Amino acid sequence: LGELTGRPADLQRVAAIQTFGLPESIVGERLQGLEEAYPGLRVGLRLMFPEIQVRLYGRDPEARALEELLARSTAEVGRRLGKRVVSTRGDGMAAALGELLRERRQTLAVAESCTGGLMGELLTDVPGSSDYFVLSAVTYSNACKTKVLGVPPALLETCGAVHEETARAMAQGVREVAGADFGISTTGIAGPGGGSADKPVGTVCIGLATADGVRGWRYVFPFNRREMNRRMFAVLALDRLRLAAPP
Repeated sequence: LGELTGRPADLQRVAAIQTFGLPESIVGERLQGLEEAYPGLRVGLRLMFPEIQVRLYGRDPEARALEELLARSTAEVGRRLGKRVVSTRGDGMAAALGELLRERRQTLAVAESCTGGLMGELLTDVPGSSDYFVLSAVTYSNACKTKVLGVPPALLETCGAVHEETARAMAQGVREVAGADFGISTTGIAGPGGGSADKPVGTVCIGLATADGVRGWRYVFPFNRREMNRRMFAVLALDRLRLAAPP
């Protein structure tokens, strides 16, 4: 085509930006006008549940101009989406978190109930994760939460397995058992059964233990599919560390 028109053919490149925490509609809304602001750019969204990948397709006959186009538009996506950007290299949550831990020479241990080992699977899918990932404890029963993680039986009797305080105790327990810098825990109701009025299907409690203390969160998601809930719970727990852990 370049020979026929007398002008150099366009070079093409794609930049991938991984995001988490916003629905696809909101990501699209926040990126409106990006193509008009950066001629030669086309924007696409790729759902990789529960993450969303923003894809920037750049075209320009000059290699340097193309690099600048993608660099400037990637930076603009970062400004528009803020902390929801997980990686500007297309890395998923587990890989992006792992890179942070490796750079800081920090280690992580996880205690899982409702996710049943999925956090460990996501983390160990990343090559080289042995640099920072030290232990996964799938403590599905209350007895194992007590025996393995040291969760007080009185706490389980008072609050139940699905509670922020239980998640906090699990995170602290696995951190201590492993001697890790960070401990993350998940306990919840993935469904399709097992929910109640105050703890419906889709409820998850997440704990995060660091050298500075222990925190806990509770979330409720509307998904009716067990695998969707488990995956959301696992990625969300990793994201809590990504956002909350001190450098």
